[in-house]
Amino acid sequence: MPGGSGLHPLGEPFSKLGPTGAAAWRLLQTTPWIRESDFGLAQLFADGLDRRARLLRALDRAAATTAGSTGQVRAHPLFAEVLALEKSLAEWGRALLLDPGRKAELGIAESKALSKLDELRARQAARSGRTVGDA
Repeated sequence: MPGGSGLHPLGEPFSKLGPTGAAAWRLLQTTPWIRESDFGLAQLFADGLDRRARLLRALDRAAATTAGSTGQVRAHPLFAEVLALEKSLAEWGRALLLDPGRKAELGIAESKALSKLDELRARQAARSGRTVGDA
């Protein structure tokens, strides 16, 4: 398990991950603001994505509804599990700064929109590449 200052890149996961969690872990490893100090949260997030994938596969095989205790028709209980897990995944994602709005709040941007000046320069460059007869 990782130790130290927390400034090192995210290493390998603590537990074996399934395909969905492993893919997420690889992306998290390449995300510059996710470091060793985020290890526990990253592990929860990746494990949660694997669990969500398993639950969705189980729901695909199950009927959408089931009989309740008094015989009433109700949604399959796994739907509630998926919804609760998705709420946790969203919270963990925000904590890992995977939410664009959260990154913007903290001044972290993966790419910035073109400023008006950049836009005007791009237009001018495009025009200067045209021949006289182009419209």
